[in-house]
Amino acid sequence: MRLKHNDYNSKYIICTDNTRNILNLFEVAWENQVIDVIALLPSKITGRISVYTYFPFGPFGCSTTDPVRINIYEPIENSFELNETVFSKAKKLNNLYKCPVRITVSEKPAEFIANDNTNSYNGVSLTLFSFLQQFMNFTPQIILIDHEANTYAAAYYNFTSAVVLSIVNGHADIGVGRFSQLVDYHNDIESPAQTSMDCFTWAVPMKAGTRPSVWTTSIYEFDYLMWILIILSMILAIYVLKFLNKLPVFLNEKDGLAIFAIMLNISTKMNLKTHSLKVFIACWILYCFVITAAYCASLGSLVTVPPDSSDIENSMQLLNKDFILTGDPKMYHILSASSETSPLLKKILEKFVILLPDEFKKIIYKIYTKRNIAVFYTSNKLIEEENRVISTLRCGKMVHIVPKCLITSHTSPLIMKKGSVLMEPVKMIVVRLWESGILHNWDEKGDSIRPNVTKTAYKFTISQLRGALIVTITGYIISSIAFAYELLSPRFVKKKTKSVKMTKVERKLQFLP
Repeated sequence: MRLKHNDYNSKYIICTDNTRNILNLFEVAWENQVIDVIALLPSKITGRISVYTYFPFGPFGCSTTDPVRINIYEPIENSFELNETVFSKAKKLNNLYKCPVRITVSEKPAEFIANDNTNSYNGVSLTLFSFLQQFMNFTPQIILIDHEANTYAAAYYNFTSAVVLSIVNGHADIGVGRFSQLVDYHNDIESPAQTSMDCFTWAVPMKAGTRPSVWTTSIYEFDYLMWILIILSMILAIYVLKFLNKLPVFLNEKDGLAIFAIMLNISTKMNLKTHSLKVFIACWILYCFVITAAYCASLGSLVTVPPDSSDIENSMQLLNKDFILTGDPKMYHILSASSETSPLLKKILEKFVILLPDEFKKIIYKIYTKRNIAVFYTSNKLIEEENRVISTLRCGKMVHIVPKCLITSHTSPLIMKKGSVLMEPVKMIVVRLWESGILHNWDEKGDSIRPNVTKTAYKFTISQLRGALIVTITGYIISSIAFAYELLSPRFVKKKTKSVKMTKVERKLQFLP
């Protein structure tokens, strides 16, 4: 009996009166990874038909093809004894009875996977694999692949990784890691589900963007909320003074102009006659003193500490710099394949320099020291490489990862060979985990983490000047209370009447010759 290469999803039925033919059928079926196979064996005496199949994974062994009777057809009753389907791939594969499954791991050393310590798995792919191991009840058999060989193969050999080649050549059953459609593509490989996206971007020197101008630096000494507060406080002071200017007892025109000199730290003399105005002016003087002192101190610090340049935020800003754009051959071919979609990619290819096999693991340190190099790869790979260099040199953040992706690609935590008998049950489990949100939660916890870097805040914010604001608001409240009291006091009413009469007499005298 012969089975075609693409018959792994087909269903086969054989009718024979010889048990030897059933054994041969099941052996050929397992060699071709065909699970849905049944054999019908009629009885010459009773006329009943026995239905046989095989269970490659069971309590009596692994990869066994011994016939097992699963049902009997009764011709008299014209029905089966058991009301169950005879093709049951799920029953054969959901429980593997501790049978070995060959596993190869990408970007992780083999010691992270241990049969007796599933809690040591790191990342979404290894966490998912740990869940599959417990749910499907199999024993992982680790196929070792040298990390350096895998990295070299991913960039320079057949444009795929050594893990993918191990799956294709039949050396392993499942590949565990982070596999991208662009980086780890192969015709004979498929994934159960694509759970995330890879961001292809640049690693560039920190603070390699444009340096801010003098005017920009002067404006950004305060954040935008602080500037809004200053403008609102000035408007409030103007309206208060405008109201008080209508009352001659409180303020004259010269004192009204003097209030603006306080903001500029210009000395002035004011004739203050009421307590409400005194409280208001005192709070305004304190507020202006704190604001101008903070601004002058911050602006004066730029004489000794120049402002930092901004970080590069996209590929267009990177092209404006005289940088060496590098990457391995795989990245060059990815950019070349997408060059017709954007003029930006064509300009990048004109400046792109292919790295030699041993240069990628040194490129992060070169970016940090020379500050004229940018490397193109997936953001997770760049962060992992940066963390490796940081742990070796015992230093802080070394490069800036450009946040805007130039190219995106779907990724999968698991890969298998096309036609694998494990594809259907693994896919069912992964899809259920994804739909329930559990896989997304694992993905967030398993993302590459960059070292925490404390950034110095050069802008003054409202929270840093809250002391002056509290004093100012409190003074405004006290001034309002004193103003209301003075309006209701008899002394104020007499002064107001007298001042009003005097002003009427003065107006009549203006028209005399």
